[in-house]
Amino acid sequence: KRIQTGKSCVAMTFGGWVPEQKTGQTFRGTLVFPVFLLIQHRRIEDLWLGTNERWGFGTLGLIAQAVGRLHGAKVPGLDATMRVTRQLCPAGIDWLDEKSALAELEIQIEGVGLDTEVFTDQLPDFLRLSEIWTVDGATQPQATLNVRDDA
Repeated sequence: KRIQTGKSCVAMTFGGWVPEQKTGQTFRGTLVFPVFLLIQHRRIEDLWLGTNERWGFGTLGLIAQAVGRLHGAKVPGLDATMRVTRQLCPAGIDWLDEKSALAELEIQIEGVGLDTEVFTDQLPDFLRLSEIWTVDGATQPQATLNVRDDA
């Protein structure tokens, strides 16, 4: 219900890092990001093409705009390009209002490896991980995980 409070919404999540064949000593693969587009209208018949006042601002127009902006776009900080590899409109989503539509795009970024400068600069942050959590309302002692002995 909270997702549907606005007229439209764009959400993105991390889908995975799929290794390429023969990665060798450096992991290299394709990053996958599902992007979800939610659109609402006052009338069901306006969902696909939009209204007379805002023609094209329906599900099909939103998909076209997203594909046009994302496919082939350069990724900041990486020598890589985004590709839209799939688009679908999932059917049977029972939590959606009947005046709402959901579209999903799959964005892929190929050839991303751990040797990429953006990631290697952040590796020290992951060599020593610590976490504080609560159990039954009581704060537990901090747990620290040393990933390497020299971390």
